[in-house]
Amino acid sequence: TQDEIIFDMSCIAHNPKLFSVYVEKSNLDIFAESEYLTGSKDDKDGDDDSRETILLGSVYGFETGMVFETGVFWRHFDIARTSIKLKNPGMSDELTKEVVERKVTKTVEPTKSGSPPIETSPPKKDTKLKKWKDISKYEFTLIVKGVAYYEAPMKKGQKTLPVQYQVVVNKGKHKV
Repeated sequence: TQDEIIFDMSCIAHNPKLFSVYVEKSNLDIFAESEYLTGSKDDKDGDDDSRETILLGSVYGFETGMVFETGVFWRHFDIARTSIKLKNPGMSDELTKEVVERKVTKTVEPTKSGSPPIETSPPKKDTKLKKWKDISKYEFTLIVKGVAYYEAPMKKGQKTLPVQYQVVVNKGKHKV
């Protein structure tokens, strides 16, 4: 929906350790890439110059943790599944901007001819939200990049797993 994005993520890994590995934390950035933001829907030459990518938000944990069972006695890959929920896509840094805008009420801009300075108000906060609403009406590419964290049994410190995936979300096939 335009208010939240929920999708499933499947990961395949081989765990050569004696104990199962639990992955519950992450630092994932969710992006949307679309050609429908710049108003160039009629661009049929196939180049990607008209595509724009926006950050929809970040996710720091999974809805359910992923478990990779031990594979020390056999060589198989384990598949773990989880869900990711991102509330208020496109509002990630807009909330920060809103706090800054409350502190800065007016900006003074110099003029060329020595006339008095012009006072301007801060920019509107809904630009990325509007972009997300425009993107979600059409086909777009959902991009997930970042890392997932796990604690290795009997080893100190947190380990990371790189995460990078993209999928084309077709408005006709997926409910947005």
